[in-house]
Amino acid sequence: MTSTNTEQRRATRTFVELQDLNATEFGDVVALEDPDAGPLAEVTWSRLKQVSEALALALRELGVDRGDAVGLHMVNRAEHAIADAAALRAGGIPVSFYYTLTQDQLGYVAADCGTKVAFVDEALLPMWKSLRGDLDLAAVVVVGAVGEINGCCTFESLLARGKELLAQGRGELDEIAAAIGPEDTATIIYTSGTTGPPKGAVLRHGGLLFVLRQTLDVMATSGGNLPRAKELGLLDESGEYHYPPGARMVSYLPLAHIAERIFSFYTAQHTAARVRFVRDLTKMAEVLPEVRPLGFLAVPRVWEKFHSAIVTKLQGEEGAKRRIGLRAVEVARAVGVARLEGRSPGASLKLQHRFFEKAVYSKLREAIGLDQTVLGLTGAAPITKELLGTWLGFGIEISEAFGLTESHAVLAFTPPGEPRAGTVGKPLPGIEVKLADDGEILVRGDNVFSGYLNRPEETAAALVDGWLHTGDLGAFTDEGYLRIIGRKKEIIITAAGKNLSPNNIEEAIKTRSPIIGQMVVYADDKPYVTALIVLDPEAFPVWAAQQGVPTDDLVAAADHPAVQAEIGRAVEAGNAHLSRVEQVKRWTVLGQEWTPDSGELTPTMKLKRSVVHDRYRDQIESMY
Repeated sequence: MTSTNTEQRRATRTFVELQDLNATEFGDVVALEDPDAGPLAEVTWSRLKQVSEALALALRELGVDRGDAVGLHMVNRAEHAIADAAALRAGGIPVSFYYTLTQDQLGYVAADCGTKVAFVDEALLPMWKSLRGDLDLAAVVVVGAVGEINGCCTFESLLARGKELLAQGRGELDEIAAAIGPEDTATIIYTSGTTGPPKGAVLRHGGLLFVLRQTLDVMATSGGNLPRAKELGLLDESGEYHYPPGARMVSYLPLAHIAERIFSFYTAQHTAARVRFVRDLTKMAEVLPEVRPLGFLAVPRVWEKFHSAIVTKLQGEEGAKRRIGLRAVEVARAVGVARLEGRSPGASLKLQHRFFEKAVYSKLREAIGLDQTVLGLTGAAPITKELLGTWLGFGIEISEAFGLTESHAVLAFTPPGEPRAGTVGKPLPGIEVKLADDGEILVRGDNVFSGYLNRPEETAAALVDGWLHTGDLGAFTDEGYLRIIGRKKEIIITAAGKNLSPNNIEEAIKTRSPIIGQMVVYADDKPYVTALIVLDPEAFPVWAAQQGVPTDDLVAAADHPAVQAEIGRAVEAGNAHLSRVEQVKRWTVLGQEWTPDSGELTPTMKLKRSVVHDRYRDQIESMY
């Protein structure tokens, strides 16, 4: 097996150097795969270098200079990655914008970073045309358009101009590449704005590469614990696991989020992997079986949706097929949770699990497209022990990672084969982590960001004497694993003075029923905990059809006796795993859907609690 863990590779200082190395060592290996991209449907590492250099010369001609922001407002597609690489080669800074931003939000972040050139999906062009008078833009480059567009240039025409320039000479490309160092900015990531306007976190080449290498090293040394790694021939002579060149990955989460960048495009650059871009999330069920990725990142909500789809499908079966399928899920959960808790599941469960591995789990992994996945990854939000355990029982180990944009994505990672229930792993080697007197997690090391763009006061508050104040409360286990208690700003203080973590309560109940989509608990200065519950837009219609519940009126459906009974069952089941003071006493099922467009969720599907509290104040108060 050809290794991508070489001293030459580890000595690279920037992503430009990594791209050049990939073009030299693995030039014929496909880097980008995007079936809808026409002539860019498959781009090798050597071709990526060529087209990104050509595009960089065109950007230079447009006036992009060192430190200028190049906006990327696109779905996950090959052109996104090419424009990102070109921006760096031009001396600029690629900045991805969430696809779901409103015009006002887009105007704010584009102005804040001083966008010089913007690469924009054709569907988003009207917003950029409206904003153009308010921004100092040299050009708007339309991606996916055919022909000329008034006042804009197309990606194809700009690339063609770049190829003309490259044929005439390399210009300043080599000098620019040589001048980029590990302390230079690789990207600016805007926080999702759960508590206010987004802030641009300035992330360095060196910080991103440090986190990448430390995380990959933890995976490497745990290679023997990775499911299927040995049978797929992915271990070297010392038993370590390293991504082979051309390893298959999927990029489907927003590239404006640091987790997607670090675990798809950046990891691919460090390991010469092959990234399949998914433009339409509704196609994921088709894409995964085609790609069969070696690693798969999903936020907890995605793992929940996969799980709910499996359970819902089994509930729709009849007779023995239904009974056997649902029993297989129960056994997977029981065996997986036992392993997470470091205990034996017992002889009977072990025997049943071995049977279901052959009869159910192996077929399930193949049907989903995770049969060659050696490691699942999750982060960005809490995930329950029961959900982790169920996937572990299915044969998919999910390693939790913890970090934030300001820590270049990762500061703690669960070593494969060594999960611990209720924790997010151990701090990465080379990172100092300590707890403040109030339990806040403080971090120091090469993974700490440079600061917030144009926000000196917020930067000073986040970085104190070299320590990053994360805003998260935590605790360490005796084994050195980190446990997250919750966000400082989100901790609930009841009328009795009890401090509660809303995430813990919500996750304990949400996974008890597939029809619960979102949930927010409340108890600030109140005698007991209440909850607002929103039905899952995908799982609920399937469940409702099986139960004979009409779904044409969502408000009426929320009040239907069968729905109320199912939510009551889930609340009771979740409460059984909570302390008395944490238990939900009353709840309201809302006949609305929460989305980033409706305002209750961020683009990364995180709850905007303050928005929910304000918008549904009357419903909350009616429960007291």
